[in-house]
Amino acid sequence: KPPHLLCNSSPLSCQCHFTPPSLSPLFFPSFIMGVSTNTSERQSPVHKCVEFFRVPPEALELPQEERKDIFNKMMKTSDPGGFAKNAFAETAKMNLLEEIGMMIMMGTLIGGPLMTFYFGVYFILFGTWTQMFIFFAVLAVLVLHPLKRV
Repeated sequence: KPPHLLCNSSPLSCQCHFTPPSLSPLFFPSFIMGVSTNTSERQSPVHKCVEFFRVPPEALELPQEERKDIFNKMMKTSDPGGFAKNAFAETAKMNLLEEIGMMIMMGTLIGGPLMTFYFGVYFILFGTWTQMFIFFAVLAVLVLHPLKRV
């Protein structure tokens, strides 16, 4: 059952309730925040926000009412007119090993396709037949190997 937002709206208010997925916590972080806005004709809107990535995965296994209580405790409410600038901005706390790991991962994901192109052009223009064969063999293995279904 996919996650979804349920909204009951009237001309003066909209209250949204998030129904989290019941399958696994892996689906959960894809929802960053949910917003509910209460307005009246004479005052500015007040926004409410729940940062779903901060909800512990164990909350998915709780009954619906207990999940709602957890979400209500984690809900942030804005001043009239909206949240302050950078209200949700913060620096992630990482140790050196985690930072190095992220740099390697991002370098591989972003640099991998670029390096594949540049090495391909280099081996075609300046490489030997053996280097070109090894390059295209490695490329064929990477392109054609089966991926595990998740």
